[in-house]
Amino acid sequence: MTIWHPNLSDREGPAYVAIADALAADIQSGRLAAGTRLPTHRELAEALGVTVGTVTRAYNEAQRRNLISGEVGRGTFVGGRTDVLPIHYAPAEAGLIDLSLNRAIQGLTGNDLAEALRRLSESPDLGPLLDYAPDAGGPSHRAAAAAWLSRVGLTAVPDQVVLTTGAQNAITTVLSSVTHPGDTILTEALTYPGVKAAARLLHLELEGLPLDRHGIVTDALERSLRANPGRVLYAIPTLQNPTTSIMPIERRAALVELCRRFDATLIEDNVYGFLVEDAPPPLARLAPERTYYLDSTSKLLGGGLRVGIVLAPPGQTIQQAAQRVAAQVRTASGIVTPLTAELARRWYEDGTADRLVAAQRSEAARRQRLAQRLLEPFPFHATPTAPIIWLPLPEPWRMDDFVFQARHRGVAVTPGSVFAVGREPLPNAVRVCLGSIPEDRLSRGLAILADLLGQSPETGLTDP
Repeated sequence: MTIWHPNLSDREGPAYVAIADALAADIQSGRLAAGTRLPTHRELAEALGVTVGTVTRAYNEAQRRNLISGEVGRGTFVGGRTDVLPIHYAPAEAGLIDLSLNRAIQGLTGNDLAEALRRLSESPDLGPLLDYAPDAGGPSHRAAAAAWLSRVGLTAVPDQVVLTTGAQNAITTVLSSVTHPGDTILTEALTYPGVKAAARLLHLELEGLPLDRHGIVTDALERSLRANPGRVLYAIPTLQNPTTSIMPIERRAALVELCRRFDATLIEDNVYGFLVEDAPPPLARLAPERTYYLDSTSKLLGGGLRVGIVLAPPGQTIQQAAQRVAAQVRTASGIVTPLTAELARRWYEDGTADRLVAAQRSEAARRQRLAQRLLEPFPFHATPTAPIIWLPLPEPWRMDDFVFQARHRGVAVTPGSVFAVGREPLPNAVRVCLGSIPEDRLSRGLAILADLLGQSPETGLTDP
């Protein structure tokens, strides 16, 4: 174990942040190499003259930044990188019950893929799938995507559709086509972390708008747009991530009216929308002339397929809008892979996607009931077919301590800070994903969380 005693004399702010910052600086300088074992919480607390709880929060903050990792029974170790997002898609630690990553609840299986590839192999000419496709995607693939979007009441034609390499690529390419560096993008005050990553990449600022149980507070939106008309608003009105709220039609209509009045562009993320059978109409249906609508195969068919869909605004600029996005796709990542686009087309058209919609709604509802039972009496926010829950923490729990201790017990959840935009007080809550793992492991993980919620932060606190 390394005897690491950081110098905090020239650092400002809370002690736990100063410790985490010092740890980052020493990793970047090479003083601490990847794999180095760090002092225990108590040893570092005694050396620095702070409380054990302060060190616990510091290590948890460092873990959130991917600076360190804790291994139960072994200790805390320096990680390898300091420039990655808090949410990542690396393989889970052995034995970890990972409730931090949201995968398709009842997605396709390896057998489904094998059967699809067998049928594909019987096609008379597979050569075109190895060739370059148009920037926006192949014509038949765009047509299939347009037909799929028509099922949620959208009037979509293939010329409006651009295929991307997943939803994250869709967000980044749309933002890059409608903004310039230095612009401010409006979002929900709690939003999908991928938007924060895209904004950082494109040198954009984010302004978080307050939320209530129905979504974005329109008074706040009006104040922001009145001060700066013509901005871009990114929103998730159906199964908002992470709160799971569903914006009612009245709120959607008010939001659209404001965007029209102040000439704002809308980016509507609807990757979870298929899980809600009677969802209100999409924003793109209410304001098609100014809305970029985003969808993806990731939550329905499987995260590795990497086929995103952008529906660009129609009208006289239809080709211009779609072509701008397609040009950004070409620049950022190249064309969507024709082979995966072809698989998606077949699954959309042969009824597989429809079957999965029904199966996932049913499974999500069943897992929500399981969460209600196992987490009783601790209330959380969710809708009946949401794949996630938003769990406010009871006093005296604080988010950092809860995430740290949950992981110490073998369960990973996502802290609310990952979703927060702006400098407002961080939500004292965590997001818990219900569809990432088999049901028996989900039950065990939820039981661990419930047991932890029923204790105080100091009860049973031990070093990894």
